[in-house]
Amino acid sequence: MTSNTVFTGKTALIYGAALGIGRAVAQEFARRGARLVIADIDRAGAEETATLIRSAGGEAVALRCDVTSDAAVREAAVAAEIAYGAVDIVMNNVGGILHGNPQD
Repeated sequence: MTSNTVFTGKTALIYGAALGIGRAVAQEFARRGARLVIADIDRAGAEETATLIRSAGGEAVALRCDVTSDAAVREAAVAAEIAYGAVDIVMNNVGGILHGNPQD
C-alpha cells in the first residue's frame, strides 16, 4: 500500500462500499494509508471489499448496516470506534430511487 499523509493513520467509515463507487473509494483510501470500516446492507459484499483491502496490505473491517435505520447507523459508528478508535472520515455512498411526486 502506498501512503499519503492526509490519510495515513486515519479511520474512514464508508456507508455503502460493498460495490461500485463505494468500493473503489474504500480501496483508494486504504491505498493511501487509511483504515476502513465498510458498512453496507450487503454484508457479503462488504466482507468482499474488506478482504480486497486486506489482501492488498490494508486494514479493513466489514459490517452490515441498513441506513434506513437511525439505530443501525449509530451502531455502525460505534463499531467503527471500537475497531479503530476515533473516526476521521465519514462517507455516505448510499442512495435510493423513489418514483412519485415530492409531496408523496
